[in-house]
Amino acid sequence: MLNRTTLPITLPHHSDTPLRHQWLAEPTTGLVRFLLVLVLASALTCVYVWQASTIAAVEHDTTRLRLRLAELERQNTSLMLQLAQWNAPAYIEAQARQQGMTPVRQPRYVSLEDVSDTLSDSQPAWGGVEQIVWQWWSTR
Repeated sequence: MLNRTTLPITLPHHSDTPLRHQWLAEPTTGLVRFLLVLVLASALTCVYVWQASTIAAVEHDTTRLRLRLAELERQNTSLMLQLAQWNAPAYIEAQARQQGMTPVRQPRYVSLEDVSDTLSDSQPAWGGVEQIVWQWWSTR
């Protein structure tokens, strides 16, 4: 059987550690690590709070815009109904009658006897007919 020689395992002394591992072995390393974790955690918390407030603001604006959209759709529907009513023949006829207009099927005739009775003898026969007709028209 082969006899193996083993070397004793010993930890290197502090002075034997390479430079890049030396800062990890110092007593203040734990404090530095803690501060680093604390700074990162606070930065991440700030980012989270900022994003949460931004999301809340966007949701608020979206809700406000949806309410405005619903209001505008109601107004649009109301205006469409009003326009349909205004374009209805029955509504147009009722409005025309309220304003004293008559349909074309029922023309108004002016009797010349009514006009001639209102003329004075000093005026020529057809001199003031237009005025009298308009006066008669407005009284009916």
